[in-house]
Amino acid sequence: ANVLSLFKYPHAKLINNQHIIFVVNGQTTIKKEKMYCSIFPVTETIISMSGVKYPLKDHRLRALDTLCLSNEIIHDEAIIEVNQPVLVILSQ
Repeated sequence: ANVLSLFKYPHAKLINNQHIIFVVNGQTTIKKEKMYCSIFPVTETIISMSGVKYPLKDHRLRALDTLCLSNEIIHDEAIIEVNQPVLVILSQ
């Protein structure tokens, strides 16, 4: 329930020693604080990702699709762009 409340409060983040969890809607740049980035769409979205091991360009990602799990951040920054809100989890 706490994770889903992030969609109601999009500027909030959940942070512990191993994870940073937040919502992205539109485009964001992520500094390489953690090694891996996982994206969880709750509705269908179009996603582009760069700065990661498996980049995507205008890919249609269905709700609850697992394609974007544990994508390694390989540059100093990763860029995520979506047309619908998605949950992002950064982890070690």
